[in-house]
This record gives sequence, C-alpha cells and structure tokens, in this order.
Amino acid sequence: MDVHAKVLVCNYQWYDFETQTSRNERAEFGTSQTQLAAFAEWAESRNPSRIVMESTGVLRRSPYQALVLEDTTFDPFSDTSKLTR
Repeated sequence: MDVHAKVLVCNYQWYDFETQTSRNERAEFGTSQTQLAAFAEWAESRNPSRIVMESTGVLRRSPYQALVLEDTTFDPFSDTSKLTR
C-alpha cells in the first residue's frame, strides 16, 4: 500500500496454484474516514498474510488505525496476519 495525502494505492498479490500464475489486484481509496473504513473491509476480505505500508507524509487518520480500530476481524498481531509499517 502506498499512502498519499488524498489517496491510498493498494495492490494485492497472490499465487494461484491452480493456474500456476501470480495474480494482482489494484484498488484505490481516499483518505476520508469512510474511505479508510472501505479500505479496511477490502483488506480484511482478502485475508492477506502481510500488509506493507509505505508513507512519507502524515495523515489525520492513518490506514493502520482503520485496520486495527474499525469494526473488522483483521488482527495485525496474529500469527497469520502481519502488518508492516
């Protein structure tokens, strides 16, 4: 995830064992509270093994907070999901 002042650019990558190919899905979200909640839902629904965030600025409400504080079951501290800042 690349964090900008007004947009989050997210890329979900996984390996499809059936077709033996790498797959990518790209999504963009705004930085409003509603859009960060949408991002958290999107990320949780993909069940990633890791989330990596790159940011050079400061947001009023961070994507990390959206993942941890929103009403999601995403647990960045569990053994199966890791959040890297």
